[in-house]
Order: sequence, then C-alpha cells, then structure tokens
Amino acid sequence: MTGTAALGRTAFQSGVMTMSLSQSTKFAYSWSEDGTDITITIPLDSKELPSKGSIDVEITATAIRAGIKGATPLLQGALYATVGLEGAVWQLERAAKTITIHLEKDSPEPWPLLVVDTGDGKIDAQSLFFYAFVMDMGSGVPAVPSDPVKALAGLRLAAEQGNVHAMLRLGELHTPDEGSFAGGSIAASSSPSTGVQEDAMMALDLYLRAATLGDSWGATKLGMALGDPATLGGRDRWGQDMVQAKVWLTQGASAGVPLACYLLGLLEENLSASGGEGSIAAAADWYRKAGDLPVAMHKIAWLTAQGVGGVQRDTSKAKQLFTKACSLDPSMYMPTDDELKSAGTKRVVAGKTKWAPPFGTTVAVVAVAAICWFAYTKSKR
Repeated sequence: MTGTAALGRTAFQSGVMTMSLSQSTKFAYSWSEDGTDITITIPLDSKELPSKGSIDVEITATAIRAGIKGATPLLQGALYATVGLEGAVWQLERAAKTITIHLEKDSPEPWPLLVVDTGDGKIDAQSLFFYAFVMDMGSGVPAVPSDPVKALAGLRLAAEQGNVHAMLRLGELHTPDEGSFAGGSIAASSSPSTGVQEDAMMALDLYLRAATLGDSWGATKLGMALGDPATLGGRDRWGQDMVQAKVWLTQGASAGVPLACYLLGLLEENLSASGGEGSIAAAADWYRKAGDLPVAMHKIAWLTAQGVGGVQRDTSKAKQLFTKACSLDPSMYMPTDDELKSAGTKRVVAGKTKWAPPFGTTVAVVAVAAICWFAYTKSKR
C-alpha cells in the first residue's frame, strides 16, 4: 500500500483536496509498505545526477533523514514507529534518478504516516503537511488524534516552508463558503484558537503563491478567481482580469489539469459570443483536451449536435456523448431526441454562436462538477 493510499483510507475524504493532490505538484517523496517492509522513493530533480558520496542518508531506529549534503533534507523526522537497523538500506538509482530506501518495521501494524512531528523542528515540509492534514481530517489512529489547533499550526508552518499542498489546503479553508465544504476538524471547529477566517484575499494570495511555485492546481484556482472573483468570494475585493486568468489557466492546462482546459474552452466560447478574439473551434479543442470531464464532454456533445466550431454535425454521436457525460455526472442535462434534431437549426451569426453562457455564471457550477468527478475517479483507483 502506498503512503498516499494509506492516507487515502482515512484522511483524504475531501473532494477538493483529493482533486488538488491528484492535479498538483509532485511530492518530494513517496512510500509504500508491505507487511513489515517499507520502501521510500525520493526523486532527484537535478539535471546532473549527484555522486553517491554527495547523498546524505541517516537512519536510526526512530528517525530518518535523507537528501543531498549541504541542502535542506528532502525527508526528515521521527518515524511513526521503530524499525530494525539491520534491514535498513539505501541506494542511488541512476537510471530512475531516485534515492530508494528500504526499512524493516519492528511490527507489521500498518502506518498511517511515515514521519510524525515531535515538535523539535526536525521534520521536512511534506511530512509536516501530511501530519497536519491527518490531524485535520482524522486518521482513526490513537497515536495521531484529531487536533484542529495543531493541524492549523502545522499547515501554516509547512506553507511557510514552501509546501504547495499546505497552501492549497489553507486556501480552501480561507475561501468563503468553501472551507466547510472541504471538511476536517479545522473547518468544523468553532474555537477562536484555530484562527481560520473566511478571507477571499488571503485565499487568493495562497493560490498565487502556489501557482508561482509552479503548482498546476494553484494556477487553475487562481485563473478561476481572476476570471470570476465570485468563485473565491472576492467579487468586491478585486476586479475581473481575463488576460491574467488566461495566463494562469494555460499554466494549469499545460500540466494536464482537465478543469483548466475546460475553462479555457469556456473563455474562448464567451469571447466568440461577445464578438471578441475567441473562436468556437479553439473552444472545442480545449474541451477535447479536458478528456472525460463531464462538463467538457457535455459541451462537445452540444457542438456535435449543432455542427459548429469545426465539429461535424452528428446527432447520433452527440447523443452518445450526452449519455456518457450524464452517466458520469447525473446532474448534467440529457436533451431529448427532438432537441438534438433541432439543435442544428440554432441561429449562428458570422460563425459566432449566441448560446455561450457567461464565464462568471458558469465557473462555480463547473468547479463543483469537477470536484465531484475527481473525487469519483480517485475512489475508483
């Protein structure tokens, strides 16, 4: 069982966070366990593979540290439980450009976490995030009890240390009307000591920080917020900026985030409908790149039924697409056969359709649909 899967069985119940983690920046390390055996994989991003002599790995019965000598450790902290030193080995995998570490647990009991926070400051940002997130969402393990105060402190510290996943989680918690949806003990706590307030500007800043660090989901959320400030509750806090929205959504789309692809399609469609520099053909291309995202598939189905945007009219294929989209998301509208037959007669002026919905009135619904879809796909893995 992988480390993220171990978390998934107890803590990753938030649809938003599930999507964030699945679409976000890769983790600094991954781990898996099989009985008493633990395997840790640490990818090395450097273009030139360091020599084995420059690798720093120290393992004790209760703690671990790994990384490059002279640099901040990629993995550091107290192990969840004790391990035997005789079975502890590591190697530099030159072909895969990774450090692989093998540990042997003293007990076959499953670990909910690889590393825990002992409060001595000797813990890497990713492990700190995991530890805080489990305390927030609940693990069902007595050794890691739910604690919203410690969880929030851990998330903030991890974010300060540059962990984008902590930034995304904090962004959710600070977003008006979204924090409670994200679940967890922090959102549910009414204690002033948790210190979480609905603050659209703070949420925007957190997503900006994550996006600036190259995080694809942070870029997507930022693009959504700039395209429609209401998505973060910032309608009166900042103005709409479609140029920057497109820049950040493109960053998300280039990393393969389906929602970013869909929103770029929606942007092209609305620019076309308003007489701007957008085209239905470009919108169709973005919708296709969104893959099996139901709302994007629904859009392609309409284009196929109408035969616009360079899409050949085919009511039979359109019906198949509608059926699949609705099976993935039952909230999607399934048009009747008569509606499909008459769709091709919808008025089109100078190649620009008049049916594209406003970006701002659609993006919130899209976000919820995407959240449900990614939560569904995560549960099927």
